Amino acid sequence: MKQRFIATLVAMALGMTTYVSFGSGRLFGDIGQRDDITSLYIGKTLLRLVGSSVTGSLPGVDIEDIADSLDSIEIVTGDSVKAKKFLAAQTVSIIGKLQGLEEALVNDDGDDKTYIYVQSDPAAPDIISRLLIIQEEEDEYQIISMTGKIPVSVLEDLSD
Repeated sequence: MKQRFIATLVAMALGMTTYVSFGSGRLFGDIGQRDDITSLYIGKTLLRLVGSSVTGSLPGVDIEDIADSLDSIEIVTGDSVKAKKFLAAQTVSIIGKLQGLEEALVNDDGDDKTYIYVQSDPAAPDIISRLLIIQEEEDEYQIISMTGKIPVSVLEDLSD
């Protein structure tokens, strides 16, 4: 038990080092500095550690394979009207700067919308280099950005 606790503390320290060292590579930068927006960034080191310690949480899905294919996960959430407008504007700006995005819209219930953007690796079309999921709800706006070399088969496993 003590070893697992110490390993978790070391992983968190390494994750924070990755966060501080490579924070400028984040898609949404310092948006989370606002009081009405929550952001989370997980770098490669922490993803590897989490992937190796989580087993069996999703039947038929190898969490370690997914974690190994990711370089980062960034999650940004706003739940005020002002935050939703700000995040929507920032998202439009960022999407305009990214090259080669393919979009899909899933309209769940009335005003709730989910947009999925996929950026394929030009050298390997069956590899996704960026997955961007934007969810607009009546009372919340969420953005999830994942980068890495994500095989399309991983997404197929998750959707089953």
